Amino acid sequence: MLVGTPNLVYNDTFRDPALRGNRLLLENALSWLLARPAVVTIAPKPSEALAASLSEQSLGEIFRYVLLYMPFTTLALGALILYRRRAVERRSRRERTPGGGT
Repeated sequence: MLVGTPNLVYNDTFRDPALRGNRLLLENALSWLLARPAVVTIAPKPSEALAASLSEQSLGEIFRYVLLYMPFTTLALGALILYRRRAVERRSRRERTPGGGT
């Protein structure tokens, strides 16, 4: 532990604004030492084993969703964002050039 004063319980520790960190350290250490266990305890919930029943049709749907639909949607959104960024960039370059030409 690193402390900025030789004695944390000096009265100056609580008065001097420069020793605020030491005061907080002492207060937190004391509150940690004096902490009491919780009066109310909650029993853990019993665990239950759940079975997942998947048919061949539902496995096929999951396969298509994960390997086809999600990647395609990601690629389509990426292409749309790229197209819009390039369109905005082209428009801003046209506006910066004198006369509006290329």
